[in-house]
This record gives sequence, C-alpha cells and structure tokens, in this order.
Amino acid sequence: MKEGLILIILLCHQFSFSQTKKTIISGTVSSENGQPLDRVSIGVDSIDLTQTDSLGRFIIKNISFGNHLISASSLGKKNISIPIYLKSNDSLRLEIQMIDNYIQLDDIKVKEKFKLNFKSIADLPYIISNSYYVSNDSCIYLINGAVGGKNGLSTKILRYNPRFNNWAVLTDKLIPKFDCPAAFIPKTNKIYIFGGTDPSEILNSFVESVDVTNGETKRLKVINPMLSSYGGCVEFENKLYVFGGSKFNGQNIANTGIGLNDLYEFDPIKEQFKNLHQCQMEWKHQE
Repeated sequence: MKEGLILIILLCHQFSFSQTKKTIISGTVSSENGQPLDRVSIGVDSIDLTQTDSLGRFIIKNISFGNHLISASSLGKKNISIPIYLKSNDSLRLEIQMIDNYIQLDDIKVKEKFKLNFKSIADLPYIISNSYYVSNDSCIYLINGAVGGKNGLSTKILRYNPRFNNWAVLTDKLIPKFDCPAAFIPKTNKIYIFGGTDPSEILNSFVESVDVTNGETKRLKVINPMLSSYGGCVEFENKLYVFGGSKFNGQNIANTGIGLNDLYEFDPIKEQFKNLHQCQMEWKHQE
C-alpha cells in the first residue's frame, strides 16, 4: 500500500544560517492527483504548529538544529511522519503527497438488525390524568392525579410490578391533588411528594413521604417554600432537587399564571430546604 510521497529539498544558506541556532521548514502538501490540500495540520515532534493554506503551502520558523519528526494529518487522509535532521547551514523544504485513508469494508461485520417486540401489559385500574410518576429498581409508581376530571382527585399511589404484571394500591392516604412533583430516594426507601394543586385550585404547601415497603404515609413538619404546579423533581446522591413549574393567585391556571425557574434542594434526613436560585418570569397562557 502506498504510504505517500515525500520529496525533501535541502537548501544551503551558508551565510544566512551560519550565525544562528534556528532554521525554517517550509513546503507544500498535495493529493494523489496533485491537487493542493488546505487545512492540513503540520506538526513538529508531535505538536501541531500550523496548517496549510488554500494553495497547500506551509512554513514553520525558529526550528532548532538536530533531529525532529515532522507530521502531516488531515481528515480522510493517511497520516504521514517524516524523520529529519537539521544542520546549522540547512533550511528544509518538503513536498508531501497524501493518499486517501480507505476503510477496509471486508473487516466490518454487520450484525443482524435488532427487532423490537411490543406486547400489551396490564392497563391502569381506572382512567387518570395529571399524575406524577417515579420508579425504583423493582416497581413504577403513579402518584395522585385527576380521576374523571379535576373535580375528582386521587388520594392514592398505584404501584405497577413488571415482574407480575399487576397494579396495586400502595397508599390511599395522600392529600387529594394533581400535578405534584415527586421523587424516590434509595437511602430512605421513600417517595417524597411536593406541591401540586388541590380540588379548589389552591397550591399545596405540604410535603408528604410514603414508604414503598409498607405504604406508611406521613405529612412532614416542613413547609414547602416553592408553591407551584407542573414542576419537576429529581434525586441526586440521596437529595432532592425541586424546580420550575407555575403558580397563580386564585385564578384558573389554564388562563393566567407566573412561570418559575426557582431551584430548591431538599435534604430528607434533616427535612430542610435550601434555596439554590430564585428568579421569576411572567407569562400569560394563550388560548
């Protein structure tokens, strides 16, 4: 296989360089058919120092005498390395020809296409919307939500077990609400639920916890400082981060409201909130 053509021209400048310890390397880079190649990286001793111009030319100044390794690299071309030795009365001109770096298709094995298989699993026990969902290593949990419209709000967490393909009620003792952010924390083995909107369209200020082992439900003593609906919540290193959503002042949230980009950290062990950022932006819902 061709490795590329390199023509090295040593130019003797007895008078120009006899009084200095540095010299110049210049040259051109072209393709197999002789066309100049631009944007080729030219390096000395593994350090890229310049690129070729639109005519394939390059020049590197202030190169010390002695042994060096000149490199040329470009996307889609085979890399070239040129060992050189510069003496005190030499300047160096290189004419480099680069060849295409072809991929050997014979070495590539095409695997059989992956086939997606879908199957029907157990439906929810009833129609529900505006719920929040969390999961752990074994189950999926559906939290609160609107049953038959927002006038009928759920007080339950439904648990889906993929192993047995069934739904069960984990608890029915939640505050009735919808659009409440929640997350699961492995360290406590509990789901924590924040905010949401109650049947009177009032934002919820409570924080609830539910033990996924036995369904024990508690209303924590801490007050949720971030009154919002449609917000988000994620777990990271056994702490919860509650953010975003919207709030309103006694009006229907579908018509007017204030969008939030607040961010709070919640420590479930200390049961404390920490305000990480607070900034509001007003918006008006357009029908």
